[in-house]
Order: sequence, then C-alpha cells, then structure tokens
Amino acid sequence: MKNNSIKKFIKVILLIGAGFLINDIIEIALRYFKERIALRDYVEKELDKRAKTDPSKSSMRDVERMAEYVEAMLLKNGAEQIFTSGEEKYKLRRTYKFNDAYYRMSISEIDGEPFLIANATDDSEYADIGIMEEIGAFSPSLSESELEHEVRCLLELEDYEV
Repeated sequence: MKNNSIKKFIKVILLIGAGFLINDIIEIALRYFKERIALRDYVEKELDKRAKTDPSKSSMRDVERMAEYVEAMLLKNGAEQIFTSGEEKYKLRRTYKFNDAYYRMSISEIDGEPFLIANATDDSEYADIGIMEEIGAFSPSLSESELEHEVRCLLELEDYEV
C-alpha cells in the first residue's frame, strides 16, 4: 500500500515539475518573440528616418555613380539581383544575392562627407525588409579598379591586402 502512495506522490511531483517546466518554456518563447518584434519595429523606424534624410548633394552624383558601378561589379562577379519589399517601402537600393548572402549598397554621411556603404545579411527575411549590417564604407575618392577590388574582397573572391 505504501508503494502505491509513494508512486502517486512521485507522479504528482513530476506533473507539477513538468507544469513549471512548460510554463518556463512558454515564457522564454514569448520573451524571444516580443524582443524580435521590438527589434524589427525599431529597425523599421530607423529605416524610415534614414529614408527621410538626404546626404549632402555636393558630391552626391559621384557617390551615386560609385554605387551604380559597385552594383554592376556585383553582377559581373556572379551576384544576382533580387526584388525585396524593403526596396519599395523604404526607397532602398537594389538587393543582390551571392552564395547565400544578401548585399545592398547605401549612401550615408560620415563626418559630413557622403560615403558608399556596403550592407549584408545572411537572413532572407531580414534582407527582404532591408535589415542589413553595415560591413564596409567606400570613399568617393576610390578609383574604379580599387572599387572592383573592394567588391571582390566583399564577396570573398579575393583577400584584402595587408
């Protein structure tokens, strides 16, 4: 008789423990999704802000020409242009896919001077809405051959010189 009551007691304890464990798992999952949604909202707001600001127009034509040249070099080296919803919604430049990574050029000011910024991600969802990490900045003073070398290094087709 004692064995039966001990078994029932252990089952009750295990059920209570399982309930606490399930509750903890649900709380962790909810926290994760809330944080992910908050991060996505924050990034979308930041992208909205960036879409409203224009870098200085003085050398903008040069930087825009650089951006187009870099995009042409991405295509020349095997990247393919893809359509993303972020391009239309946030007025972002074109997105390119190469070896399971997504790339986009953007133009931004650094210390008051416009630069071409290389952005990348390996997450297709983030690429679709325009969330990418800045991985490089190109000065407007680079030559076309220097830009081509930078693109090949960006795509890991060449090594950066030390």
